[in-house]
Amino acid sequence: MSNENRDLPMTTTQAADYLNLSPNTVLIYIGRGLIKATKLGPINVITRAECERYKKNRRPRGNPNLKKHRNSR
Repeated sequence: MSNENRDLPMTTTQAADYLNLSPNTVLIYIGRGLIKATKLGPINVITRAECERYKKNRRPRGNPNLKKHRNSR
């Protein structure tokens, strides 16, 4: 990815699509400081570089101690 594309701003909805999350989850993560955003009036702006940083560092969802197939014996 070129450096030009890494600095392109995205809205919360665009970032949610890029990260495969809901827009509300992105807003929650912004509030928790997991995703850094800049507020421009009523809009949160997130850079593609920040989305890449989040994707690289995020933990997998779910409990890793649970078996994948609960019904298999």
